[in-house]
Amino acid sequence: MPPEASPFAYGPVPSRAFQPPEELIGVVTNRVRALRERGEAIDYLTFVPDGEPTLDRHLEGELATETMLVAGVNDTGAAIEGVAAFLQRLGPRGAYLAVPARPPADTWVHPPTEGAVNRAFQCLAARLPRVELLTEFEGTAFGSAGDPAEDLLATATVHPMREDAARALLDRAGSGREILERLVAEGRLRPVRYRDHTFYVRPLAAPREGSAP
Repeated sequence: MPPEASPFAYGPVPSRAFQPPEELIGVVTNRVRALRERGEAIDYLTFVPDGEPTLDRHLEGELATETMLVAGVNDTGAAIEGVAAFLQRLGPRGAYLAVPARPPADTWVHPPTEGAVNRAFQCLAARLPRVELLTEFEGTAFGSAGDPAEDLLATATVHPMREDAARALLDRAGSGREILERLVAEGRLRPVRYRDHTFYVRPLAAPREGSAP
């Protein structure tokens, strides 16, 4: 079960600029070029900002949402109804329902039951034009831009990488699996067990002096 109160206190965060669009375009362009030169397919691109950027309300495009369901936190009927009502007011083109599929930061985090997931899906589907589930392992088809060690680190920065996916990436790159062992020995990746699988995660940085616990 989750703790009764979070040890962190959240307050207003002053807005500030993140990466300039030109810099992001350059990074994405180079990455896409490297992947295409290797014949890799691209499903989507992600990047990890230094913080949580908020999109400008004047940007055009389609809005989609993703809601993580956690047992004992937001999988009750009342909680799901509240999420559905909020999303209905928000008006996204589509909504995704996810469950914890990778090692969570807190050990008390567990996925909800199948019944709770179905209840949430039906509740949202009655109010929104499109609802999809993100409840399964995404597979092992991660692309490589030519440097398998950096590819492993980049992927693990976004989310924990399952061992079979990491090994498949190395195999496609024609690299030995000793790269994975070297990254672990150097302390740049750390293996963890979760739901009968081994995942590789980026070690968390040591907290700075004076920071919150």
